[in-house]
Amino acid sequence: MRSTSTLTLVISVLLAACGGAAAPTAAPGQPTAAPGQPTVAPGTPTAPPVVQPGGGTVSATLTGGADAGTYTGSENPNCSFGLAAAGTWGTQYSTTEAGAGQLSSVQMVVPPAGDSDAHFTMLVTIGPLFDGNNYEITPDGGTGSAQINDAGATAVIHATGTTEDGVGMDVTVNCPSVIRM
Repeated sequence: MRSTSTLTLVISVLLAACGGAAAPTAAPGQPTAAPGQPTVAPGTPTAPPVVQPGGGTVSATLTGGADAGTYTGSENPNCSFGLAAAGTWGTQYSTTEAGAGQLSSVQMVVPPAGDSDAHFTMLVTIGPLFDGNNYEITPDGGTGSAQINDAGATAVIHATGTTEDGVGMDVTVNCPSVIRM
């Protein structure tokens, strides 16, 4: 699915320089794929990684769609609390180094529970940052939610959902630091 969301483009442009090359992660003794490549065969269901706050790990599993599989990145996901709005969590992981079939962006806005005026949004881009395949949940389509493990200086955000086109998304962002406003 392609998206030309102006907000997505502006955020990506402003923060792309903060990212770096995506790197594979795997358990000791397990094979790894090339940086940003799926670490399992497309369509193979996997459990989300168990992570602790502070590691800087981004993991996205897509179920269905052209890019089904699990993708990882190890650059700073640029996490914030209260920056977009009071009580709202945000993440911005972007790398201009990603090629075809690699994770280039994960963006989330997670409003506080019970805020009927705010909306959960999530975007995952596979492929080059400005020309990849975008999978997204927006107020206009798709459903999703997130759970936050807030450890103060660090946090883990685990979000799940389904795009309007039926692609399942399971994203874990391990924040090595949190900008708090």
